[in-house]
Amino acid sequence: MAVPDELFDGLLLYLQIRDWALEKMKTQPIGGQQLDLEIHQYLYLSNALASVDLVGESYYGKDFRTPAYATDYDKALIAAFDALTRPDLSIAAQEAYAYVRELRNSVVHRGLGSANAGPANESHVFALCPASVVDRAGKNTYRRPWKYVVELAEATTRAFNSVIYAELQKHQFFTSEESKIVSASDVKSAIDTCDAMPDWAKDMAHKTFAQLDLPKLTAEARANLLRNLKIRLGVI
Repeated sequence: MAVPDELFDGLLLYLQIRDWALEKMKTQPIGGQQLDLEIHQYLYLSNALASVDLVGESYYGKDFRTPAYATDYDKALIAAFDALTRPDLSIAAQEAYAYVRELRNSVVHRGLGSANAGPANESHVFALCPASVVDRAGKNTYRRPWKYVVELAEATTRAFNSVIYAELQKHQFFTSEESKIVSASDVKSAIDTCDAMPDWAKDMAHKTFAQLDLPKLTAEARANLLRNLKIRLGVI
């Protein structure tokens, strides 16, 4: 099957923002702004869940999680968390996964402040996860599977990476030649409709592209993008 451009491009963007936000959380300086903590955690949670949901929706449709925690896709995510949860906290993998989802929902959709006070070492602050979160219906409460937001984010990244990569492999994402092939007409149209380019620059661009081996450049660009995606997923 052809891979939609939204999956090819969108997934990499989500993962880049996710990883950037995680690095910021890991190096939050003492004396920094509370808002910085909130923004970095907001960006991590929203983009981490967006990445795994984009893959699910792309291959299984908008109802890929219906019923919640019972579809094969959710079961794969729960299994990925199973190897990462802490037995001493007596929190099962499904509750850990649900906590991450509902923490995202609470932070992104209901404005929960996710950056609770936490300890610091000689240079960095480590925010505590909320002790529990409640689902949108107000019926179920999920306990935190990790004490610190950084711990939760690192474990979530590993779990999500494994499932995303497995799904992409299953659907031959990395070997399909149908995805992300840019035609000469696409390039010409992009140049002609670019408002930022003056006419003389468009003429130069057309002449330059006419002399290039576009299929080769496209293949090289695609290979580079796939490599970057694999790096983000931790497989190279």
